[in-house]
Amino acid sequence: MESLYEEVRTEGLPKNQELWAEYIGSRSSGESYPDWYRRTKLMVRRLAGRPLPGPDWVGWNPQIDLEDIKLKIVQNEGKSMYDYDLWPDRLRAIARRPVVTETAEALKEPTPSPDELRSRINTVLTGHKIRPSSVIVEPSARSGVDMRIEMKEDRSKVSRKTIKDRLLDG
Repeated sequence: MESLYEEVRTEGLPKNQELWAEYIGSRSSGESYPDWYRRTKLMVRRLAGRPLPGPDWVGWNPQIDLEDIKLKIVQNEGKSMYDYDLWPDRLRAIARRPVVTETAEALKEPTPSPDELRSRINTVLTGHKIRPSSVIVEPSARSGVDMRIEMKEDRSKVSRKTIKDRLLDG
């Protein structure tokens, strides 16, 4: 019964003497062991290499719903809010909260230039041994860019060889 009670207290997270000593030495005031473990161990692994917003980020404010920020980012990316379990009533509600819109705009990644996109496409195609005859990337009147990729492959040598081989065999 004691082990079951201990597992409930730690929420199934690992706990040993070393971890407990580290928790006692570095916990925030009133922070439980599971919250400490998530903050110092799990979150660090999950966010490895990704920058965290600074302390002045509006998302740290407990009065701001992170789902509102999520909706604005989904909109900025041109995705469907329904794919992220977001609904029109939330969209109507955040229209009355300009701070959410400003925050989402600050988090928006810059759109790569047409030259950068062309270079990326050429790199991917070349990596797959595909030689495009032209890659055209132009700014679009709508949001984003228009792309056109033209590829021409001369297969006449292969066709001649196949026909010649079949004529000689037949």
